[in-house]
Amino acid sequence: PEAEARALAFVALVTSNLALAFADSAEPGTRFLARHRLVFFGIAGGAGALVALILLVPALAGIFDLAWPGWRPLALAVGLGIVAGAWFGVGRLLRARLPA
Repeated sequence: PEAEARALAFVALVTSNLALAFADSAEPGTRFLARHRLVFFGIAGGAGALVALILLVPALAGIFDLAWPGWRPLALAVGLGIVAGAWFGVGRLLRARLPA
């Protein structure tokens, strides 16, 4: 269970950092799949692939002392990471819509 908990914390940390980076680069009124975000999606895809490799390849999981937590806990960690990282973008969006 400890190695699974570390894996979930690792996934949530990576996800929240990516969500925060996305929220920080977002400008009110821009599209989600805007052209200037292609680099971000490339980095996010690479980070996701690397995390998946770390969790799924036993030799890599052993180096990081992580264990596969299962799909449901993993989905929860990703969701919590997105919520934890996206607060900045939600705050910016609300501030932009409120009258000064």
